[in-house]
Amino acid sequence: MRVRHLDEAHLEVSGIGFVESALLWRLAAAADPSGNPAAEQRLASSPTGGAEPGLEEDWKEHVLPELKVLFSSAVGVVRLDIVRSWIAPGTDASLRIPLQHVEAWLLALNQARLALAARNNLTETEMEQRPPDDFQPGTIAHLFVDFFGHLQELLLEATGAADGEAED
Repeated sequence: MRVRHLDEAHLEVSGIGFVESALLWRLAAAADPSGNPAAEQRLASSPTGGAEPGLEEDWKEHVLPELKVLFSSAVGVVRLDIVRSWIAPGTDASLRIPLQHVEAWLLALNQARLALAARNNLTETEMEQRPPDDFQPGTIAHLFVDFFGHLQELLLEATGAADGEAED
């Protein structure tokens, strides 16, 4: 899988195989924490860990609602990008991402990674290791988290390269 600048306004993710396609099409569902207290808690974690009740209340009243809207909006942007720009020439699919949507992609990918890790009780240590060879609980979630992290890296590299080119 590769990410490159298609033109001044778009990135292209190409060389998307069957497995990657399946993972991308499940991104919105993976990012949705609804119905899972661990995932909901992970995405709305307390800024002080309960140490400052006043700040906690302000967080819940003023920041958390906007954060939920931001998460939902980012996932919506990604969902529309996938539906609107999915191209499947031959055996490799490709996807066009408007540069102005990259931030939403990074947010949605990160949200999906956090929600999946929480939903499947994956620890930081487990996430740093390669997935096990057998199908233990969490192995498929680990695959999703690794793939979404890899795509985040590719998007960051592609947009970082654009920033470097603009400075020359």
